[in-house]
Amino acid sequence: MGAMAGQMYRHYDACAHITVFGLTVFSRCGVGGGFALVKSRPQDHAVILQFVSGSSPERAHGLNRMGLIQEVVIEEGAQPVESSYFGFITANNEESVAQATKALDDSNRAKQAPYTWAEGIATGSCMRYRINRLQLPAAYRWSDSARMLDDIQVQLKGQNVEQLTMHATGHEQLRTFLYAMRSALLSPAAKTEQSVIHNGTLFHLTLNRSADAKAGAEFVKSGLIVRESQAMRLTGSIRNVKTGFETPFSVWFDGNSVNIIPLRFEFKPRSYLKLVFQADRQETPSTPPSTLPTMAADAREGWTQDFK
Repeated sequence: MGAMAGQMYRHYDACAHITVFGLTVFSRCGVGGGFALVKSRPQDHAVILQFVSGSSPERAHGLNRMGLIQEVVIEEGAQPVESSYFGFITANNEESVAQATKALDDSNRAKQAPYTWAEGIATGSCMRYRINRLQLPAAYRWSDSARMLDDIQVQLKGQNVEQLTMHATGHEQLRTFLYAMRSALLSPAAKTEQSVIHNGTLFHLTLNRSADAKAGAEFVKSGLIVRESQAMRLTGSIRNVKTGFETPFSVWFDGNSVNIIPLRFEFKPRSYLKLVFQADRQETPSTPPSTLPTMAADAREGWTQDFK
């Protein structure tokens, strides 16, 4: 399901688990959603990847958070030679439940919400990128991502943002995160390791692959797969090479399907918060992927000359 010629996607429902001193004090599903998309563009050997997600304020005690990331990767012989990305996320730095509660009170009174946007392009071991902030209407929800991208395009035309450059040691081709995950999902290897770059920061991605019949039984029950043996799990971590900080996460996918987009994934964006995204059987996401402007492609076309 969810696969078309040259394109595949999945739609997700999000569950939140809040912990205090290691104990779960609150759990709720339906607190948000999202969708993931992978499609090919044969005319220039490009792979386009997108992930959009956000909270549903009416189910998340009024909390309105969202983010989007797009990548356009040009391949030669199934290897990346040039990668560009564009993304935005609600600007926040809450590290505790108390800080999150205060941020919620503040945001409920605001008409505008702050966002951080970033874009970049990587070729070989070199990356050029830029980051800045902007304001968007607080009424926007994650399902408004197409309108948000249109608004952002208009705002960026008037901004002159400094371009930064980062050179990694070694000569390996740096990868963007979504593309690196796609490579790991396609690989039959029991363990994969890759160098990932984002906003001038180098990360080391490690993933271990195994069958997961227990999760497979849950997916069969929900109608996502037919047999338990189809369920595969990637257990991994992404480590900031400079600071050593690691973020663990897990991804489950259908090992027998052409649609390699995960059936489920979970991670902890904050010490007190675990998010679980579960694929549902909805074939059409709330915002059809084809309607989203691909701003990562604009970054690639605008910055290619800088690398010559």
